[in-house]
Amino acid sequence: MHVVTLNLQRDWRGGEHQAFLLARELQELGVRQTVVARRRSPLARRAMSLSLEVVEAANQYEAFARLPRRST
Repeated sequence: MHVVTLNLQRDWRGGEHQAFLLARELQELGVRQTVVARRRSPLARRAMSLSLEVVEAANQYEAFARLPRRST
């Protein structure tokens, strides 16, 4: 399983905190995941501090273009 968490907010509020907590818990369970976050956002920095795979994007169009693709 590969979980993608997508949050493009610029700041750190409740939703971003919840996304971070989810990523941290999934990491502890050994679930493969990618966090897609706004470039240089608090969520991106904190996810990187956990050594998670992070895709940073400037906007939603770039984020969707850079989403991990399912391999066949």
